[in-house]
Amino acid sequence: MEKSNSLQSQADLESAQSYSYYFVSSKSAAEVFSILLDVDKWWSGLYSENITGNSDQLNDVFSFKAGAGAHYSEQTLVELIPNQRVAWLVTNSNLSFIKDPREQGKRIKI
Repeated sequence: MEKSNSLQSQADLESAQSYSYYFVSSKSAAEVFSILLDVDKWWSGLYSENITGNSDQLNDVFSFKAGAGAHYSEQTLVELIPNQRVAWLVTNSNLSFIKDPREQGKRIKI
């Protein structure tokens, strides 16, 4: 698996306007896309996460809570190009572990 991070430190991450991460997978585009739309499959398992709502059709909304209140966010699925791209818009958040805990208006694109 190849991967590359465009940011090198925590300070870079906190001051960044965007963040990129690249990887190569042995899975087909259809398999990866199916997993991405089921956020429970890839965004859980470390800090007692609770994910509610849906993320498989355009305009679906889901919320993510973890770390005993350290992370809360709500996302709306705003872009969906099958087997190519998915994007969520952060519509509400409270991330207690960063300088500015509000991330509203940010897009998460894969």
